[in-house]
Amino acid sequence: MPDAALLDALTAVRLRHGPGLPPGFHHHQVRMPPAPGVDAHAVAVQLTDGRPDPDVLVDAVVRHWAGEDHGQLDVVDATAAQLRARGVPLLDLSDLRLVDPDVLARPGCPLVRVDDRTRTAWVAATRHRADGTVTAGRVPYSQAVVRWLDARPDLPVAHTMNMTGLGAGRGDAAALEAACRDVAAQDAAWTWWSDTAAPTPEAVPVVQGVATAWGASPLSLDLRRLPSPLGVPVVLAVVDDGDVATVAVAAGPDHEAQPRAAARALWQLVVARDLADAGGSLVRSGVPGLAPYRRDRDYLDAAGPGFRGLVDPLAHVQLTLDPAVRTRLHARLGPGSARRRAQRAGASTRADAPRDPRATAGWSGATAAVRAAGRDVWVVDLTTPEVAATGWRCVRVLVPGTSRLPVGAFPPDPAVAHAAARDLGRRPGPAEVLPWPGW
Repeated sequence: MPDAALLDALTAVRLRHGPGLPPGFHHHQVRMPPAPGVDAHAVAVQLTDGRPDPDVLVDAVVRHWAGEDHGQLDVVDATAAQLRARGVPLLDLSDLRLVDPDVLARPGCPLVRVDDRTRTAWVAATRHRADGTVTAGRVPYSQAVVRWLDARPDLPVAHTMNMTGLGAGRGDAAALEAACRDVAAQDAAWTWWSDTAAPTPEAVPVVQGVATAWGASPLSLDLRRLPSPLGVPVVLAVVDDGDVATVAVAAGPDHEAQPRAAARALWQLVVARDLADAGGSLVRSGVPGLAPYRRDRDYLDAAGPGFRGLVDPLAHVQLTLDPAVRTRLHARLGPGSARRRAQRAGASTRADAPRDPRATAGWSGATAAVRAAGRDVWVVDLTTPEVAATGWRCVRVLVPGTSRLPVGAFPPDPAVAHAAARDLGRRPGPAEVLPWPGW
């Protein structure tokens, strides 16, 4: 299974998207070996001022493969009460507060409530605490595997797919760091977006590598610093072509986080443009979870009351086509957003030193920051034998007390983001009405 050499056998194809995109944007699809639950292609995107990094492709392949169940996991079926009676430390779904209780209480909500008497599947995990103690325990199977219902359709459907905290890297430490960065990025993003009282995020200068990679592209790039409840530097990237705006987040030092966030926002723009075309591949293929094509682009209306139609991340990219979503996004970015939209990243920004001291080389990493914040970090080793043989690892990280970027139909318990706002020294205000404007 995947290492850089095996990419020759797997076949990576670079997709071209016409003029206007930055010359340093690389979008690859890697054909995956057939396996239950594994999509046919892994997607890898990057923004670089040089040649594309093959490790970015390997990273995508490892997560795509090992994020599913190939028999590599230690799984038991039991109730939480049974496991606790045996003295097994547990992270259960109630600890994660994945869904707003008001949404669960709505008539017709398809999600079920689970409790200590609900029989379900649990996987082996380790709990890492701030004091350095590591304890073996178990977490819900449905939180470890991405497409868990494909492998276990018998399990109670209490939440949607977990798209957070999946990390790959060359060795355990690198995989854990990648997963913790993803947790921190999504936590910061939802803590900001869900709260209309959150301050406008501060603009940050574009690092030289991103400015060079952007070249003469007419697209605007607006980069902001999102305050992190976990103390991790997080960047929000907003790409705007004058018609559609797409967003993405990444955590880590600016020279790493900025190109990652910008590349992911560019990828969403590519997808959004395809969805805007009545003859586009995604519209023609009738992808499940998408609203029917609308010439008026009123996809907020298409989502229905309570955004019940927003059950798939791809539908959130479709949502960015709605002009009202773009307007609201720029309103949340403040009055300076219009000026920055008129500037090109490669021509109007400079490679200043990052203002956030945590984004410098002396920063100790997201893994250390999350532990220093006093959070329990639960780690599931997803590495398959064939991945392990290459030196790569894949883990799932679960951190109670953090928020994720949710699908619109099932927002998380707002108490989590409210507590995070207070940790940041502010009082939470009214909730944002619109769902997260992207994937």
